[in-house]
Amino acid sequence: MGVSEDTFLVKSPGLMTAVQDRGRYGYQWMGMPVSGAMDSYALAVGNVLLGQGNRNAAALEITFLGPVLDALSDTEIAITGADVQPLLNNRSIPMWAAVEMKRGDRLAWRSPRSGCWSYLCVRGGVDVPKIMGSRSTNVRLSLGGMEGRPLRTGDQIRSFRVARLSKQVAMPERMIPHYGRKAVVRVISGPQDDHFEAEAGRKTFYSSSYAVSPDSNREGFRLDGAAVAIREGYPRSIPSEAFPPGGIQVRPDGRPLIVMNDLGGGGYVKIAHVITVDLPSLAQLVPGSSVCFQSVALEEAHRILKERIETIETIQRTVGLEPLGIWRCP
Repeated sequence: MGVSEDTFLVKSPGLMTAVQDRGRYGYQWMGMPVSGAMDSYALAVGNVLLGQGNRNAAALEITFLGPVLDALSDTEIAITGADVQPLLNNRSIPMWAAVEMKRGDRLAWRSPRSGCWSYLCVRGGVDVPKIMGSRSTNVRLSLGGMEGRPLRTGDQIRSFRVARLSKQVAMPERMIPHYGRKAVVRVISGPQDDHFEAEAGRKTFYSSSYAVSPDSNREGFRLDGAAVAIREGYPRSIPSEAFPPGGIQVRPDGRPLIVMNDLGGGGYVKIAHVITVDLPSLAQLVPGSSVCFQSVALEEAHRILKERIETIETIQRTVGLEPLGIWRCP
């Protein structure tokens, strides 16, 4: 992409901070997980606010407790996602906005008031080697990012050198997502929804409220609640197959499991799949949050996706970027 420079020195790594971009697509047929940002919408918006031509440029994904970073060069940043109350030199700075950092500045964070995942996008994008077309980290596989691991104290983060912003921009307040502890997640039924009982299976799934288990992570969100019954004579598992994040499997005990970014598929039968637009808000649910499911038709999912694309294009025009036509929505 070009020349890069040292941008941050990691003074404290936080709970789990790792490099993520949109993800590693095109390799699931061989069992390779997508990885990438859990909230890909927040990642895309952060990059757009910085005027990046690449909306999916690599950034730092921060889990709950953020790192302490010292600026090694002048740059611009945008922090999106979970409300982590960022501090620049001990002074509050806005989220969902482009902010200047000068060499010697220190960036720190408070505890998040809502959500799980926040994103530190930096002018030019984080520079780490690409593996299978992506800079994303998969810690379980020790792949991508900073040697396949979260940040450590003493790491130096590099970013690509690009022209500075001509103006500072912020996300309109009305467009900023608000993360709560309850969510209605829209899904498309299938592909194995015929494996489930009508009343004790499908009806139970769509009429129940489930709690996000503390055992949830980047591989999958385990849900606690009413068991979903499989039809008599139908298997509880099938040959393992690859599928993208958002597939809702039903475990042998009847509890749902939503496959997330760092798991490439599975062998439990799937009752539904979360639509693309709702995956980011689902990912931001903290353990103990409640979630219920609403079935929508494929045509409705496409309409919702088109609205999301139009939202991103509106923000792009605000910062002086022309939409690039065909675009893979986060």
